[in-house]
Amino acid sequence: MSRPATPFDIKSASITGLALVLRTTDIADIETELGERVRDAGDLFSNAPVLVDVSALTASETADQLPLGRLIELLGAHTMRAVGIVGA
Repeated sequence: MSRPATPFDIKSASITGLALVLRTTDIADIETELGERVRDAGDLFSNAPVLVDVSALTASETADQLPLGRLIELLGAHTMRAVGIVGA
């Protein structure tokens, strides 16, 4: 007897991408620095998948204070794609 089909599978996977390790939730500071780094890197970050790593944030700046929607828009403006959050 065969097993009925399920609506999804959960499998182990890995991707090659970038980790954006945030040390602040100040989106203006992040935007300025990211703009400079992307400008200096040419196409290096083009279409790169990015994990947003919030593990380096301090008790005074927590992941809850991060304007996540704005950060995703910012990454997209630089042709990067947020694919997940780690360290929360």
